[in-house]
Amino acid sequence: MSSVPRVAHLALDRLISSQNVGTYGRLQGAGLSFWTAELPWRGNQRNVSCIPAGTYRCKLHKSPKHGWSLWILEVQNRSEILVHKANRPRELLGCVAIGYGLGYIGGELAVTSSGRAMAALVGALRPYDEIYLAVSLPPWFP
Repeated sequence: MSSVPRVAHLALDRLISSQNVGTYGRLQGAGLSFWTAELPWRGNQRNVSCIPAGTYRCKLHKSPKHGWSLWILEVQNRSEILVHKANRPRELLGCVAIGYGLGYIGGELAVTSSGRAMAALVGALRPYDEIYLAVSLPPWFP
């Protein structure tokens, strides 16, 4: 008798975007809610753009650079896209930073308490066999 896999569904809703500042939104699922920071949309170019809208399969991953993270798989024309601890878009190379708050660090809009947020997300996702992330865009998104 086979068991039914436990599936987690996460949603990243982008709310604010500026070519000069970055892209900010909310990540929700697995009973948790976080703020997100990403690079601006720049045509899905490697290392300088946030990822396109879509639904992606993910898996927990221990990155040598970022520690425990969530690996977003099968992003068109991209590789090694992670949700990991960071605060500002300029600290990212196409990945997603999460935090419990949204505020300013060094005069820059940033997510805050990123390390605690990442630990909570990883802990909440450990029991799941499959993880999916739906990334959506508001109608005004460039």
